[in-house]
Amino acid sequence: MVQLYTANHSTTTGITDLIKVILLAGESHGVEIEISDVISSRTVLFIDEFSSRSELKQLLKIKKNKNTNFVLISTEFETEGRYGPSFNEFSEENKNWSLLISWMSLLLYVTPKCLRNLKSLAKVGACFGILIFLPVLVLGGGWRATIGKVRSFKRSVYMKARRRGYEEFKAAADLVIQTHERLTETRAGNVLYPVLVKACELENKKIKVSGTQTSYRLEMCDMFSKRIEQENEKYDFDYDGTIKFDQAGHCEAYGFAYQPAQSKAWERSNPIKIWRDYFLHRALPIVDRKFGDHPIEAIAITTEEFFLGQFDLSSVNNSLACYSKSVNLKNANIFRKIVSLDGVGQ
Repeated sequence: MVQLYTANHSTTTGITDLIKVILLAGESHGVEIEISDVISSRTVLFIDEFSSRSELKQLLKIKKNKNTNFVLISTEFETEGRYGPSFNEFSEENKNWSLLISWMSLLLYVTPKCLRNLKSLAKVGACFGILIFLPVLVLGGGWRATIGKVRSFKRSVYMKARRRGYEEFKAAADLVIQTHERLTETRAGNVLYPVLVKACELENKKIKVSGTQTSYRLEMCDMFSKRIEQENEKYDFDYDGTIKFDQAGHCEAYGFAYQPAQSKAWERSNPIKIWRDYFLHRALPIVDRKFGDHPIEAIAITTEEFFLGQFDLSSVNNSLACYSKSVNLKNANIFRKIVSLDGVGQ
């Protein structure tokens, strides 16, 4: 039995979709995967989240003592910032800001997760955040801009801390699997592709928004909404000025899903998001641009294609069939390697 260990994640909300992708891909190639918070199998999969040094050391100790095979599922884009490596850092911050993020990430990394949730520490962190971003509010940025800055800062600190532990775990892993072809600049490595068995149905004109809320996404949604109104398009855009992340169990059917990037500097496609809207909502994904870095982009349309009506159900189904055929052999190779580690059938 191959296990997927999830206890390194404080909550599984952010990885629910990826867990489903892994389980479906394994099932399609005859590999049963058990989700567990206890390491008891010979081969264990981990979705990367190693932002706590103490937790990482404990996991590596278990690997050594139990002679367990660790498989790393790598999910974030490796980038190099002004003060060392991070994840998804596509735009460069100013020198002082980068230095602050670097020091805060180190502090976060050495702080055990059990202490991070203490109310006293949370209050100290909140006060510190207010002091940092007070100038944004005072200078007329408004609450929306201020909140966006706070979220961006927290994300940068967390991702840098997460990269610290990731490198150590990666060095000890027996197999590394990527969820995107461009997580590293070389496009090298084993890539796991989302499995889809049924195309979207374009059954209505409702449009949902995909992704967690960021300032840039709000700006793009505002523009998208205005364009629908200006061009008298008969679509129902489910957007009220905020973006609410829908849980995996909420499977309302939509005709389309608008997927603005997280930030203006974002330089990669989001295959899990494209898969999610197809799988959960039978919705045709709409992206502002395609990057040519992942085959699943073929089953999405661009914003311009949407407004020009350059799509139909037949073309959508053909794109899905081509995608499924191309990734099947690649996924089969991934699971052969996992089975080989586990020793099943040997």
